[in-house]
Amino acid sequence: DPSSPPPRGPRRFPLVVDASCLQSLPPSRARAALAALANLLSPRGALVVVGHDGDGPRGDAEGPPWPVRTSDLDLLAAASGLQPASPTRGSLVGGRLRGVFVRD
Repeated sequence: DPSSPPPRGPRRFPLVVDASCLQSLPPSRARAALAALANLLSPRGALVVVGHDGDGPRGDAEGPPWPVRTSDLDLLAAASGLQPASPTRGSLVGGRLRGVFVRD
């Protein structure tokens, strides 16, 4: 549970990987979850977010999974104090890499 990190967890890890976890949460909880993941990163640590493409029309999509748009992910990361370390859309199999973000 990203909202309940281990007691010695904050700002401790050089790498945090989210593999489709954000998409399993309702959009109303995604911002808090990403902020909690960002809080685990050490200075210059990297957050890798992997998920399905959510850039198509959203409509009234019911989930899980809920779509995560590239633009939404960029805004959520910026609100958590992270900067993009690579183009948001990556090149893993099927175009699933969504972004790599770093803490300055």
